[in-house]
Amino acid sequence: MDLESTLLDFLPRLMPKPQPQSDAPIHSQGSNSTLLVVSSRIPPRGPHTWGDGREGGVATMLSSIRDAFRPTWLTTGGAGILLRDESRSEALSASRYIEPSTIITHYMVSNEVLWPLFHDLSPPFLRSIGESEWSGYLAVNCAMADAVAALRRADRVLINDYHFAMTPRFLGEDDQRSTVFFFHCSFPSFESISRLPWVRELIRSISSCAAIGFQTTNDLIRFRHCQSECNLPDAEEGSLFVCPSTVDFPRWAQKADEFNTQALRSRLRELLCAERVLLAVDRIDPVKGIDLKLKALELGLCQEARDTDIVLIQITPPSRDRLALYQRVRQQVEDRVASINARYGNRVCLVKMLLSQEALAALYRSCDGLVVSSRREGMNLVAQEFIACRPSEPSALLLSENTGLACRVPQLGSINPYDTESFAFRMRTIGESPTLQEDWNLGVELLRKSSPMAWAQKVGGAIDG
Repeated sequence: MDLESTLLDFLPRLMPKPQPQSDAPIHSQGSNSTLLVVSSRIPPRGPHTWGDGREGGVATMLSSIRDAFRPTWLTTGGAGILLRDESRSEALSASRYIEPSTIITHYMVSNEVLWPLFHDLSPPFLRSIGESEWSGYLAVNCAMADAVAALRRADRVLINDYHFAMTPRFLGEDDQRSTVFFFHCSFPSFESISRLPWVRELIRSISSCAAIGFQTTNDLIRFRHCQSECNLPDAEEGSLFVCPSTVDFPRWAQKADEFNTQALRSRLRELLCAERVLLAVDRIDPVKGIDLKLKALELGLCQEARDTDIVLIQITPPSRDRLALYQRVRQQVEDRVASINARYGNRVCLVKMLLSQEALAALYRSCDGLVVSSRREGMNLVAQEFIACRPSEPSALLLSENTGLACRVPQLGSINPYDTESFAFRMRTIGESPTLQEDWNLGVELLRKSSPMAWAQKVGGAIDG
């Protein structure tokens, strides 16, 4: 039995019995206004599955928008523009017919061009496109604007992320004045995003919204610089705001408290034949820097004179598997793991699926450290979950300095994932110098004071000031 099968066979035995949950979501009483959300990613329609953590960080945050506002959702599908709310899902009749091939082009441009650009990536992670592909991206954005106009029964509109960055351009002025644009991802430097020939169109489109939200102050500053480079007037006071994504701290802390941590830690080490167990949870995505982490781990194993006692559990749920770039990234990760395990004897446990929140909480609580090696990231909810699961137990958190969380809580320390020598040393000696209690407490208190519901209310109510 391989390491992945061993771990997956072991974890369910530790899971507490699931508590019954009501199918009815809990809604905030803070707003009676309606909201129309434009997003490529939305939580599942079934109420009992909203916000269960299996659909990724962005959709988890969007589920808090649902709880606060009961929004109507507009997204894309094979049939064109789809409308979703609590009771139904249906295709909308748009004034502009969208060919299925155009939907595919929009998906490609969003994820193989804009996504890498927004994370300051360069070739080979960045695909070049021509006028015809950009026209396909525009066509879907234009059709989305038509759908927004046809559904103007909402008080305000929230557009989420880069997939619909050109939608505001096609909205009428009244709709623009009631539209909030929010970036869950990081925002790039002008030098990076200007590799897109249509960068000025993009910045002008986003700037036409009444309010624009970002994960960090640095993201906001970079956007202001882009506006300046595009000769746009300074944004009105208060129209640009910072609202970092966060996790449900009490929920994660409660899940972790349900485990006998010491027994679990001992059993996990016994199963993996290791004295120290490191954990990493990343979607298969070049932005996550899984290759940088494996490179550092391999260097550390090579430099270790004695037999190593470290095993890395690398959880890699699938991401955008239809795209060639992500298929290549997955294959490269799997090949590198196979090479490390063949040479050093099963030092990486690669789990190719996303575990339940209960399983993740168990691993967060029992591992000796978490490794986050992102090349660039808006925030990083995994590191926040890790902290929430260990509120009174400081641990080693190797957190990339290129994440928003490292900017928010510099006291936690950070790593440069490109500095392979230093990264390898930190991994090899993990657990020997855990974070100081007072520094750890700063992260804990920051998360205690935050909540997904507060995030939703600030983002959804940004126009109200």
